Order: sequence, then structure tokens, then C-alpha cells
Amino acid sequence: MKNWIKLLWVGVIAFGIIFSWTLAEQKSQWRGTISKEGEIMIFKNPNEPLYKDNIISLKEELAIGGAEAQGNYALAVVRSLAVDDAENIYVLDEKDIQIKVFDKNGNFIRKFGQRGQGPGDLNNPSRVVIDKSKNALMVKNGPLGLSFFGLDGKFLQTITNNDTRQTQWAEVDSHGNIFMSMVDVLDMEHRRQVLKKFDPKMTSVSEIKSVTLGSAYELMAPFAFWTLDYKDNIIFGFPKEYEIEIIDAHNKTVRKIIKEYIPVELSPEEKAQYTQRLKEVRLSPDMMSKMFMSKHYSAYANFLTDDNGWLFVANWERAGKDYVYDVFDPEGRYMAKLTPPYKSILFKKGKLYTSEETEEGYQIVKRYSVNWLIKAESQQ
Repeated sequence: MKNWIKLLWVGVIAFGIIFSWTLAEQKSQWRGTISKEGEIMIFKNPNEPLYKDNIISLKEELAIGGAEAQGNYALAVVRSLAVDDAENIYVLDEKDIQIKVFDKNGNFIRKFGQRGQGPGDLNNPSRVVIDKSKNALMVKNGPLGLSFFGLDGKFLQTITNNDTRQTQWAEVDSHGNIFMSMVDVLDMEHRRQVLKKFDPKMTSVSEIKSVTLGSAYELMAPFAFWTLDYKDNIIFGFPKEYEIEIIDAHNKTVRKIIKEYIPVELSPEEKAQYTQRLKEVRLSPDMMSKMFMSKHYSAYANFLTDDNGWLFVANWERAGKDYVYDVFDPEGRYMAKLTPPYKSILFKKGKLYTSEETEEGYQIVKRYSVNWLIKAESQQ
């Protein structure tokens, strides 16, 4: 028995050594360049990453929902997720028009919200975000604007004005400042996407960034993305080119991440799918005649960041129905590719939270532990 255990440990150690050798052999020197334009650091990356294989492994450790789920554990249409510092999970169910709360072990705690127009009601909600400054939950609440709830579900307030009604994306930093982006439309050919910063009382506003969008008649035209990182920096990108800016809390661009890329062309099947979806919207014949489709996808689809500063950029390569993510270290160097489970939502405390769907169409929220397969010095 003892000899068998010794042999097992020898095998485990040998596997670890071989795996380390494999990573070492596949790694080559980073072939990008670092330069400076004024006070802005520029990280230019090649098309290929430093590592050929994944540098992250994921292990499923929690699942909520699915075919066998009943009552409060059943999920209809998961629209958005948020996770607080205690690792409680807030699930916005678009069909049920409710926010369900589960603890870190997946136990149901409470639910709140209902369809309506009054205080504390939900009207076409699309996003939930933790507001650390108030220990609250902010809800992008359709025509009602932005609604705030305590983490216990108690309604706090709704801010309703032209900006909160029109915003497409909103987040809150650690000081309570509210960031919102919206599109100013002059006409169908002239549109501007704007990112604004408001103080906690919504009494002052500053314009952080703006980009000129393409024609509203163009399907798959580039659209700006942004998010806040763990240091309250703004990560902003307009995927007309593969370029992402890091903007500090003083609204100054401090770093740019640039990557070479090969544009991904839309396949005939994808064009047919988008055309069919367009027909289902039932546009007027005049509007339909003006619509046209880009030959290529934009430089990337979206991005997210973890609470250690790593950046995950979803490109238009596909592994089945899933995105492939380009992984950049906190400085901005292109390290590897990652194919996480379907529809990755957010990272929190070294965990990845996702919204997935079974082959039968059942919704599941999952949590995965994240294990880095490279040494700490490679992550600096």
C-alpha cells in the first residue's frame, strides 16, 4: 500500500514537472513594444500571444438553476449578474422581472422587485451593478432611469432624468460617482457616443470620452465599450481598431493597449442570420432598403476585467458558440487566449461567474474557481 502511494506521488510530481516544462517551452520572449507619448504609456502587441495554450484553468464549483431547479431556484431569462464582497450573487431575471439573491453556497436568500412604474418597481431592467459607496445595488431600470436598492432589497431611490433614461450602460465607482454612456443622434448618418461622469448627487457632470459612430443603417458597425476596474480606472475601447485606453480617476489617459489583428469576415451563414433577425424587427420598406452589412466584424466584441487588473477581450474568433478571449496582463501585454464557458459575466475575488444555457434551453448561473498556470513573476 505504501509503495503504491509513493508511486502515485512520483507520478503527480512528474506530471507537474512535465507540465512546467511544456509551459516553459511554449513561452517565448514578448515581442511587443513599449513606448511613451507624452504621459501616456503605449503597449503595442503582436497578433500572437506570449503563451500558445491557456494560462488559466477553470473548475466549476457552483451551479444555480437548470432543468431540475424549482421555485426560487428556477431561472427564466438571466439578463445580468452582480456579486458583492460577501460573494452573494444577485441575478436579474428578465422574464420574471425580479432580482433574486443567493449566498456564496448557492442558497436562496431573498427576491425583490416587481413589474410596474412606482417606487421600487422594475420596468424593462437591463443591468445590475454593486454600488460600493452606498453598500447598495444599482439597477439600469429602463424608462425609470437608475434605481437603487439596499443589499437587503430595501428600495432607496430612483434617479429619473434624460441622461438616466437614455443611458445604455452605467457603473458606480468607490466614491459614488456615476458613469453613464449614451448616444447623441443628430440624424441617421451622424451619431456620437458619449461617456459622462456625474457626482453622487447628480449636480455636476463632465464628459470623459466621445466617439463618432458610423451610419445607423450599418449592421455590425463598431460601438464603444467601457468598464471600471478595481482602482476606479476607466477601461475604454472603440473597436474600429484594436485599441483600448486606460483612463485614471482624474480623467487622464495613462495607458493604451494596442494589438495587431486580422479582421474576421462574416460568413454567409452569419449574414443570413442577421438578415433574418432584421426582418423580424419589421422595419418599414424604406428603412429596410437603406440597411447594409459590414464585410467584417469590429476589432473585438467586448471586454471585462478581474480584480487584479487582468483584461479579457472577447474577439470574434469562435470555439463553437463561445467567444475566444485575448488575455492581457495588468500592464497591457498580450499573454494568451482563453475560451471560458458560454457568456462570461464577471470576475470577483478570483472566481468567474457565468450565465449559461443547457441544450434544452434551461438557464444556469455558474461559478468557477480560477487557477493560474503561470508563475507569479509572469503575471507582473
